[in-house]
Amino acid sequence: SGLADVDAITLSTARQAGQALPLAFAANAILAAFAANAVQRAVFAAAFGARPFARRYALVPALALAAGAATWGLRAAL
Repeated sequence: SGLADVDAITLSTARQAGQALPLAFAANAILAAFAANAVQRAVFAAAFGARPFARRYALVPALALAAGAATWGLRAAL
């Protein structure tokens, strides 16, 4: 799965969160890892798959990234 590629960063960052790393930094690192992974997979889908497949495949990560960006923006505004 796509999330399996982010597991290593998620686990190592979560272990350090609140101790060696501030919680906000850890959350941003995990979000950045997910975003990079999602973009890379969408690019591969577009490069090697049919256009309808690439559109469908990119929709869910795009919605997840939009939700994450909105949450990050709301947190920054408070």
